[in-house]
Amino acid sequence: PLSVPDLKQRLNLPLSYVNHDSKLLELITAATEQFESDTDRVCIEQTFALSLHRFQQPYVDLYKRPITAVESITYIDGDGVQQTVDPAVYKLSKARRQVQLNGGQQWPSTYFSGPDSVVITFTAGVPEPKQVSRLYVQAISLLVGAWFLDPADEMQRDPWKTAYHRLLVKLQQEKQV
Repeated sequence: PLSVPDLKQRLNLPLSYVNHDSKLLELITAATEQFESDTDRVCIEQTFALSLHRFQQPYVDLYKRPITAVESITYIDGDGVQQTVDPAVYKLSKARRQVQLNGGQQWPSTYFSGPDSVVITFTAGVPEPKQVSRLYVQAISLLVGAWFLDPADEMQRDPWKTAYHRLLVKLQQEKQV
C-alpha cells in the first residue's frame, strides 16, 4: 500500500537518495505484514481459508477485516465426500465479520469433527493500493521509520513506535469494518 517514493517523502528523505531503496522496500513489506498481524486487518485484497472442526451455530466469526466476500463454504458430508454449501443458506455480515445462517436455515451435518471438516474461503482487503486507509499507511510508515532510523532498536521509548502503538489503539477502538 506504500511505494518507496511515498515513503521517502514521509521520512523526509530525498527522492534522489537511492542507496537504500531495496532495504526500504523490504521494510515496507515487513511493516505491512506486522501491521496486518497486529490488527487482523488486510491492506490489499487477499483470499483466506478458515478451517473448522464443525459448523458453529448460528454464525461463524471471520478473523480478518475488511471482509469483501465469501467465496465458498465446503464441508465433508456423512459419506466422507466434500460438498459445497448453497449460498442461499447463509449471508455475510461485513460489519460483524460473520457468516450467518439465513432465517429458517441450518448448517449441514459434517462427517466427522476433525481439521478441515468445514472450510470457509473468503476475501478481505481493498482491491487497489490507493484505496487503503490513510491510517493504515501512516501506521506502516511509522513502523518503517522506526526500523530504518533505529535498526539496532537502541531507543527503548522510540517516538515512532509510540505513535505506531497509539494508532493501533485507535484502530482497535474503531467500530468500522
